[in-house]
Amino acid sequence: MVRVEGALRFDGVPEVDGAVRDQLRPYLDARAAELLDVDATGSRMLITTRFADTRQLHRVDAAGGERVQLTFAVEPISQGRWVPGDDDAFLMIADHGGDERFQLWRVEPDGKVRLTDGTSRNVSPVWSPDGRQLAWTSTARDGVDYDLWISDGRSEATARRVLDREGAWSALTFDADGARLLLAHTVSSTRSALYVYDVAGGTIAPVGAPEGEGEGEGDGAVAAAATIGDVATPVGRFGAGGRLYVISDRDGGLRRLWEVDGDRWRLLTGDLDHEVEAVEVSRDGRTVAFVVDVDGASELRLLDARTRKHQAARGAPRGGVIGALRFAGPGATLALSWSSPTEPSDVYTYAIASATLTRWTTSELAGLDPAALVTPTRATATAADGVVIPMWTYAPASAAGGAAAPVVVYLHGGPEQQWRPRFDPFVQLLCARGYAVVEPDVRGSTGYGRAFAMLDDGLRRRDAIADVGVVLDWIAGRDDLDAARVAVAGGSYGGFLSMASLIAHGDRLRAGIEVVGISSFVTFLEQTSAYRRDLRRAEYGDERDPEVRAFLDELSPLRHAGEIGDPLFVGHGANDPRVPVAEAEQIVEGVRAGGGDVWYLLADNEGHGFTRRENRAAYWGAVVMFLARYL
Repeated sequence: MVRVEGALRFDGVPEVDGAVRDQLRPYLDARAAELLDVDATGSRMLITTRFADTRQLHRVDAAGGERVQLTFAVEPISQGRWVPGDDDAFLMIADHGGDERFQLWRVEPDGKVRLTDGTSRNVSPVWSPDGRQLAWTSTARDGVDYDLWISDGRSEATARRVLDREGAWSALTFDADGARLLLAHTVSSTRSALYVYDVAGGTIAPVGAPEGEGEGEGDGAVAAAATIGDVATPVGRFGAGGRLYVISDRDGGLRRLWEVDGDRWRLLTGDLDHEVEAVEVSRDGRTVAFVVDVDGASELRLLDARTRKHQAARGAPRGGVIGALRFAGPGATLALSWSSPTEPSDVYTYAIASATLTRWTTSELAGLDPAALVTPTRATATAADGVVIPMWTYAPASAAGGAAAPVVVYLHGGPEQQWRPRFDPFVQLLCARGYAVVEPDVRGSTGYGRAFAMLDDGLRRRDAIADVGVVLDWIAGRDDLDAARVAVAGGSYGGFLSMASLIAHGDRLRAGIEVVGISSFVTFLEQTSAYRRDLRRAEYGDERDPEVRAFLDELSPLRHAGEIGDPLFVGHGANDPRVPVAEAEQIVEGVRAGGGDVWYLLADNEGHGFTRRENRAAYWGAVVMFLARYL
């Protein structure tokens, strides 16, 4: 049974009943405000939030002030920057239909001007402090490699390609004079390098390398640097006197904060047993703010650049996740966004001298009772080889008569990601419907050091699937969880892991949910967008090698589709540039050919996930019906 509603195609998916639609509404309408930028005076914030179907850019002029909507596009707008020195202009970054071919636009009161070619992928835009130069990286030359482009940020006509590169490159930040630009070259999820580009001379040198070392990586090697296009998690910043502050696991362990002065690397956070995830430097260079990942939660710390001593920021929010960090003014105030499991993301300023936190926005919960929202607890399970698997566990909002609760094991994507204690309305919806939710960081997750992140690489991929079995053992040992009623769910790589778990642990599962998931590593690697193919080969293996290809084929759920006996929900976006929609089509066909039960939801106007409110409503509603029937 197939029906079409607008851009959505429901294949084997029943209609969502009215009671479910009513329950979904507040979870769909709960809002969040995320910081994108703050102006030099600290008087204006640029944020992203949603007041209709898609996320758009808004301006907030004072703490508790009105949010003024700046963009009214059909497409979601999730990134933007103020134009330094121009109070009326901002930079907008947008794609079309989730295709991730991002274009840069300068927006002013009298209209907008596109700054890029309209067809290529353009990422990591950064302004020089005076607003006279805009730098970014683009695939415009060949559709594969990210070259460096610079313009005056006023028209496409001034854009010029200044540096041809091979592979994945991103622009991170200009120095205070706009004379040097910090670049990141990402080779894989665990191997990257930082370089400094001389704007006037057009030369490039690796960070920390002795003179004369040229473009060889040498001491410039910086592992686990930035995701291409990720402007919310900076890994390097210029400081005073030509110094750099860099996040690196160059010693092979945790990602730590380093000061780089010439060819000398000085470790600044050797006393901390947790990873550093973001760093910002004040405009006067005196204060370095950085965020530490403490078992998934964010801790804000401040470092005096002169003494190199750091301490936890008194009065800063704790127990949740800092989503962005920006200095406002010379260095007295930080702007940040923060979310906890029971509080949607909102925007704040933190006055360093007085250790005072001021809230700028209050996101609406759309009628949800804050007291009914669930705060997760931390747990661990240990695999047979001694690897410890951390987990966040959400208890159902209410348990009838103390009965053991059905469980949804939620698997994150990446695999270079980590479950964080932030507000997730979908998880809260599941808890409200009586499900317990377990979020494990199986091997391959980030946040626990380089060794843990590499435990699933290449031929060790099966060990991550085995970790799901360890989580199921842990559930079986809990009196409050019903091990006979467990479903597995995940998106992207988590979608692969969900399907692989149905194959490896199907006798212990009742159902599976996969969204934008990889069904065959071979076809995925052959068909994913060319600009990301080599990065994914570095993680999963090179399918052009016959031995690796045979392993990937045997590992892939498509190869064993007939063995998936539990009901499967599949969701996908037709424009997905990362995991092509063919991955969904072939697993649906394969499972059905083996007699399996599949619900399939396709969105023609989405890419790698469901972002629009109406599409998310359809997806969440279908999942709720699916779980109600099978779990």
